[in-house]
Amino acid sequence: MTYVRRALPGDAAEILPLARAFHAESPHHRPLPFSDSRVLALIGMATMSPDWCALVACDDNGAIVGLALYFLSAAYFSDSTEVYDLTFWVAPEQRKRSSAAYKLAAAVVKWAMDKGAVRINQGVLTGINHDEAIPFFKGMGFEPKGEILVRTLR
Repeated sequence: MTYVRRALPGDAAEILPLARAFHAESPHHRPLPFSDSRVLALIGMATMSPDWCALVACDDNGAIVGLALYFLSAAYFSDSTEVYDLTFWVAPEQRKRSSAAYKLAAAVVKWAMDKGAVRINQGVLTGINHDEAIPFFKGMGFEPKGEILVRTLR
């Protein structure tokens, strides 16, 4: 049965191939060079910081099959805090046949509520299955609030 747990610093080596697969799958991220050292440093930092939500979804054998990275930040016009996504990805073979995505999203919502955040800002920008990702997040209670515009400079 799929389960979700906090990521640990020692998980970084197992997460790295998943990050590479995510990068390779994403038309939005693929043009940027992949950096093993950046991913490893980010995972290490996120697993140690109370302002970061670093979660992994694991399959029946305990292998990591999904990752969620979110961070807590002060709101621009308020003393309230908000949560922003950096990464939410589940391995393609797990997307239809397991509850990994649902369990990851539910755990992020719980973490954000426990942190006292007023909202979660969830992007869908990877170019991977947007027609499935948007209804999935809507089903988890997220509402569309505008557009993300990207201007490539190099």
